[in-house]
Amino acid sequence: MLEEALSQRREFLNKNVLPVLRDNFKSFHSSFHSLYSILLRKSLVKEDHYKFDKKSSEIKIPDDSPFTESTKMDSLSVRMSDFESQLEFIDSYYQYDLDFLNMGRVKLLAGLIKYYSWENLSENAPNPNTRILAEALSRIKIGADTLSNNIIADARTQSAKVTMDIAALLKDVAMYLRENYKYEIRKTLLPACRLSRQDDNMRIIRQKFPQVMGGKPFYPELIQELLEEDFGKDDSGLKSRLLDSLRVQEEKQVRETESQSFLDILLDGVRALAAGSVHLEEAAKKLQETQNLLINKKLSFGERFRRWLRRLSSKESEQFIYNVEYVDSRTNTSKKARLDYRRFMDQLARRTRNLSSLASRKNPAFQKLAAAPEDKVLQFLSSSLDDVQVILRTLPAVDAYFRGELSSAQRNIVLGIKVEINAIKNSYIKANQKRHEYISRKEENDQLKKLGVDTDS
Repeated sequence: MLEEALSQRREFLNKNVLPVLRDNFKSFHSSFHSLYSILLRKSLVKEDHYKFDKKSSEIKIPDDSPFTESTKMDSLSVRMSDFESQLEFIDSYYQYDLDFLNMGRVKLLAGLIKYYSWENLSENAPNPNTRILAEALSRIKIGADTLSNNIIADARTQSAKVTMDIAALLKDVAMYLRENYKYEIRKTLLPACRLSRQDDNMRIIRQKFPQVMGGKPFYPELIQELLEEDFGKDDSGLKSRLLDSLRVQEEKQVRETESQSFLDILLDGVRALAAGSVHLEEAAKKLQETQNLLINKKLSFGERFRRWLRRLSSKESEQFIYNVEYVDSRTNTSKKARLDYRRFMDQLARRTRNLSSLASRKNPAFQKLAAAPEDKVLQFLSSSLDDVQVILRTLPAVDAYFRGELSSAQRNIVLGIKVEINAIKNSYIKANQKRHEYISRKEENDQLKKLGVDTDS
């Protein structure tokens, strides 16, 4: 009976719990990235230039040792960077199946989501990492940046909720792993031990364990539970309760997050892309400052005279046509194009406004989109991704053109847009992943329906 109950529980976890766990970690990563990106943009934290040197083959909880008042912001910068790196590692390399997720990895995941106390993100929090993060975020709240404050509020709420969901799912997985571990002990080790109620069973098991179980870890608390269930005074009652806890009830077989429809996947993609709007705005601002510097750079008398003549003879001064060079991502080749800078900046401003209005779930624009049919939301997300892809191709080209036109002294004082470009790319990648996830799941669902499988039950 125990073997059958474990088998059913394993199937239930692999089918219904672990996919949800994967999606929740991706959602958590997206929310954290939104906070981190805003702090980077506001220069409240710095980029960790050693980030890519910190290679790891397993999750590592970031440093949580005490820090001094003078080093707290530097510590925040490094620790937030390390924390996001761990979430990236989970997204990229973790497998959500019970052959990969052992008790050690579940414990690491549980420890990671507790690194910040999202449900108590305040400057009075006992956790020092939480406290200094809350302090940095409060500096943004003081200002008049409504968009950033809305994104922060939404990300905080989402992080608190999703980490609670993750903790509950991990608890479910850990329970199975504990009972499966005890089952393997019963099946493999106990026959070699010949235990009885009168023997010092823990001592016998401890002696036999290395010989029979090889390199498996020894968990004395689980061994003690096993002994109570098999040789204790209330062994029959404990076994009965154990089977009840493992048994998959009919109502449990409905995946809890099936309420997260295909539409929700698309909306997650929209919000991921919208998180890049603050960086689009910042990149546009920096480019405009650079262009102003370029326009007002020291001109010779002849250049000033020719410019005056152009203003008299045409509207050329109202236009800024630049010959830029960009890399075509499809062919990976360089191409040249004439760019109407003013028109491009107007289009960039419109796209930024549209996306920024979708960054918060509470915004009427987001709620209106959420009420739209799936095909319309997919069309909107695809169109927005196409626009952002063009922007990502054009922004570096304009930046490179401006820098080429400036003197070396001027290039040293202009602000680059590398940070913004990377942040926009990350938002684009996450949104595009959501689009592909939607398409893949939708196709799978449609295929099952064609085969006569009821996907709604």
